[in-house]
Amino acid sequence: MKQLLLSLLLAALLVPGVVAAQEEGAAAPVTIGVLAKRGPEAARELWQPTVDYLDNRFPDRAVHLEPLGFDDLWDVVERGQVDFVITNPYLYVEFEQRFGATRLLTVEHDWGETRLARFGGVLFTREETDIRELEDLRGARVMAVDRKSLGGWLMVRRLLEEHGIQPRDFANLDWTGNHDAVVDAVLEGGAEVGVVRSDTLERMATEGAVELERLRILRPPEYQPVPGFPLIHSTRLYPEWPLARLPGTDEGLARDVTLSLLAMEPEGWTTWAGRAPSWAVPVDYQPVRELMQELRMGPWKPVPVALWDLLQRHWKVVSALAALFLFMTVAAIYFQHLHRRLGQNHEALQHAHDTLEARVAERTRDLSEEVERHRETADQLRLSEEVIENLREGLIITRPDGTIIRTNHAFTEITGYGPEEAVGNNPSMLQSGQQSRSFYQSMWATIQAEGRWQGEVWNRRKDGTVYPEWLSISNIRDEAGEVRYYVGIFFDITDRKEAEERLRYLSYYDGLTGLANRELFHEHSNHALEVAERENEQVALMFIDLDRFKGINEGLGHALGDALLQEAARRMGEELAPGDTLARLSGDEFAVLLEGVEDTDDVAAAASRVLRPLEHPFQLGDQEIYATGSLGIAVYPYDGRDLTTLLRNAESAMYQAKNEGGNGFRFYASEMNEMAAERIALEAELRRSVDKGEGFSLHYQPKVIAADGRIVGNEALLRWQGDDGRTVSPAQFVPVLEETGLIGVVGEQILAEACRQTRLWRDEGHRDLTVAVNLAAPQFRHANVVQEIERVLDRSGLPPGGLELEITESMLMTDIFRVRQTLHALQELGVSVALDDFGTGYSSLAYLRDFPINTLKIDRSFVQDLERGGGAVTRTILSLADNLDVQSVAEGVETEEQLDYMRRYGCDLIQGFLFARPADAGNISELLQRPRLEPISNGTHP
Repeated sequence: MKQLLLSLLLAALLVPGVVAAQEEGAAAPVTIGVLAKRGPEAARELWQPTVDYLDNRFPDRAVHLEPLGFDDLWDVVERGQVDFVITNPYLYVEFEQRFGATRLLTVEHDWGETRLARFGGVLFTREETDIRELEDLRGARVMAVDRKSLGGWLMVRRLLEEHGIQPRDFANLDWTGNHDAVVDAVLEGGAEVGVVRSDTLERMATEGAVELERLRILRPPEYQPVPGFPLIHSTRLYPEWPLARLPGTDEGLARDVTLSLLAMEPEGWTTWAGRAPSWAVPVDYQPVRELMQELRMGPWKPVPVALWDLLQRHWKVVSALAALFLFMTVAAIYFQHLHRRLGQNHEALQHAHDTLEARVAERTRDLSEEVERHRETADQLRLSEEVIENLREGLIITRPDGTIIRTNHAFTEITGYGPEEAVGNNPSMLQSGQQSRSFYQSMWATIQAEGRWQGEVWNRRKDGTVYPEWLSISNIRDEAGEVRYYVGIFFDITDRKEAEERLRYLSYYDGLTGLANRELFHEHSNHALEVAERENEQVALMFIDLDRFKGINEGLGHALGDALLQEAARRMGEELAPGDTLARLSGDEFAVLLEGVEDTDDVAAAASRVLRPLEHPFQLGDQEIYATGSLGIAVYPYDGRDLTTLLRNAESAMYQAKNEGGNGFRFYASEMNEMAAERIALEAELRRSVDKGEGFSLHYQPKVIAADGRIVGNEALLRWQGDDGRTVSPAQFVPVLEETGLIGVVGEQILAEACRQTRLWRDEGHRDLTVAVNLAAPQFRHANVVQEIERVLDRSGLPPGGLELEITESMLMTDIFRVRQTLHALQELGVSVALDDFGTGYSSLAYLRDFPINTLKIDRSFVQDLERGGGAVTRTILSLADNLDVQSVAEGVETEEQLDYMRRYGCDLIQGFLFARPADAGNISELLQRPRLEPISNGTHP
């Protein structure tokens, strides 16, 4: 962009003049040869719409497209079989030097809001390789496009040679002739490193052919991205492909094709990976010539010839030529002597005649060339005028003193000033006042020293609004080296700035809650730790997790879950001091950074303030939700000296708080790491037990009628012994089974054994005895759960009425439609369903009324707390069971007072130590021989 106007003003030197009007009738066809860098089909798909456009513009001519490879394109140009070529800059320079080709236009591409007339080379490898810098390329397998491909090899070759790396340093260097094939070869392991032009990876990513995260871009240490260039690149940038006229092409035709393509609307083009290519006046291809000269490529490639080899290879021809030369030399000497003697007088006369004739011809030729030059100059000036007025970028030309002498239509559209208002004024009329005097002094110092400047400037429109623009300024010098003009090209970047600001916000802030995200939290925390280390201060990190969020989110829907996260974030944020940082790390996990901590009492107080507002119910629409928080604290430097360690330890403390019932906080203690190690060891033991089918057993706890103590059923309870024979509490190993997925295998074994044993008891005469089996969430959510239960019942011979499945409230609220289908299928099968630990969850009573539930089990926490709030909850559950016409069971009954309370308010069944502790099948068989169980004071039976 920064040299665009200079190229426009020099366009007169590049476009041939107008020739005489074409004769009436059909004209000769026009052939455009194009380099097919991705194969003929891809080239035809890309350029055929352009050719069709020209074919419509010239109804008297047929316009043909010839997509060709490197060698074939060279052949047709050499034989003069094409009129124009669209090719890469390397081949264009060769055609220019060898055949006299002339550039007419340069391709531009729209990439987003940016117009690109340059491209670069990309050096890349797979992310998993050990190649991370240029030096690592020694001994690597490299794949490139072609020796003559500018972006697909030559740019990168120059970069590597500048850093002391030669192609011979590679293990091997292969060519594909196709950019896409290079990327495929690297991804498939055919090469370790690939070389393509700068738009290849983005295009293939848009087409879904490659994931950019799998690739690592290789660049030199001093690499600085080109400002405003949005594509991945490893090298400096070079001009894009030109459209060139060959010497035999009619100049009038060339002029018409040039103007037609400049006037071509973007929708007339095919899209290329999201870019709409267009044409602009030709840029300077001197950088390409310098590259080829530096690499000694093309016309500058040396062709060494050894004289002895030449003689040996062509000795017959050389001998014949030597003899002929000798003969001709002797003959020439003889005839020269004869001619000198016979024609001395005639020679003098002829010389005079020839001299006069040469002078007349030379003068005539000079006059003709002068007339032609004037005609070409006038035509080229008209073309330049049309191009300038049709530019999308604003143009401003000033004299050395700053007086504006020319603007274009885009200038008026962007600034609001017409040419009559701008010409004669100074560009300072556009200044917004947002740049300092030193800014402009530095800008003009760069222009004077380097001849050009580009950068971002804030200017003011005629209506007073301030806007950002990207401005490029170049100076134009005369033959004496004096500055004649200053040329400025600019375009409005307001939309780009707004997009950048939005991206910056999304990079550092959570889109749902507006809190700092993980990346910004890490930046703040690392900075705080550096300050704390330097100032010998303490820093506290809090890790917060909402209790029961997963069940709420899955049961009540993600929309309500998101609303809960937003409200929780707002409540916690209101309790923090201005200097504290609250962030959302992921899901329902939050973190707080407290700087300048003086003692742990302050941290504990802050933790209490953060958790306190979460204790109040959340009113989200018509739902009232209770969701407390568990919080863990780690303090620098005692609990870790780096962010990773502090976050891990704070998370461990949070899980300790959650394991203790939630709605609280815990400081990190080193013992928590020991607990984590014990948890891993426990998981390993469980896996061994499952694999061997050893260690697991069932105990049963009777359920008795509250009124008379008769046993009507048992609840099957899983027990497990570790490798060393120790008995492990279900509270320890059951959560691990569920988290690891082992509960599916173990749960099926429990169900089969409980049904088998109950069938035996029934055969012994206890015909109405039932068994209750706890069903884990993964088992209940399994698609074939009903069929599996039916299969177990068939194998054991237990009637469906003898089995009761216990599920929790949270399982009801996950995928309600499917849960209802499963429950109705179990009801049709004849299996009863009990809602375990009722009252501790958050099930909707409206949903509960629609579910086919047979039993409500009152959680033991309410039974143990009858004198306080538990009594009210228990009475409510018993009343609800009576209204729903379902059975009620009280768990954990241990005293006669609790038994009397349950009898008084109509509880149907009792389960607890007051009547019997859980026991193996043998002991339960003894209890079944009794007509009824009597309450006992010590909670045991003989």
